[in-house]
Amino acid sequence: MCWSAIPSAVFTSNSTRAVIPTKWPASVDSTHPEQLSGAGAREKWPGWVKLVIDLASPEVAQAELDALPATGAALLALPPFTGRPVTVLSASTPMTETSELARDGNTKRIDILRLNPGARQVWVDSGHAIPLEKPEAIVGAIREILSTLRRQER
Repeated sequence: MCWSAIPSAVFTSNSTRAVIPTKWPASVDSTHPEQLSGAGAREKWPGWVKLVIDLASPEVAQAELDALPATGAALLALPPFTGRPVTVLSASTPMTETSELARDGNTKRIDILRLNPGARQVWVDSGHAIPLEKPEAIVGAIREILSTLRRQER
């Protein structure tokens, strides 16, 4: 098994993959490979958001944020992952601000399914820190995928 922090948490084994999206300050970052492009680009963030991120983020988180656009581009260059179950966990509470940044983030949360043909999106009653707020949702998604694969192998 392996967990990858960029651009989303990925549970993987020889036969499974579960994309588990969250937003900082949880243990992983953005759900969408283009999260920091377009209206979500760092240079378009409000000044107070930049300041909070800069002050509150450790150096390793800053490096991850800086690498996210390149990592997202590399991910988009790969063929879609197909043939195995993919579950996308998304916080059911969308950003409520009416800013362009919030609208862009909410749109990208839905667009993640386009990037994973055949994926199933599960809306978790949680904020953006799903691993911290609802770890049982992650465990449940992994168990469900493993159960599905076991049934398919019979």
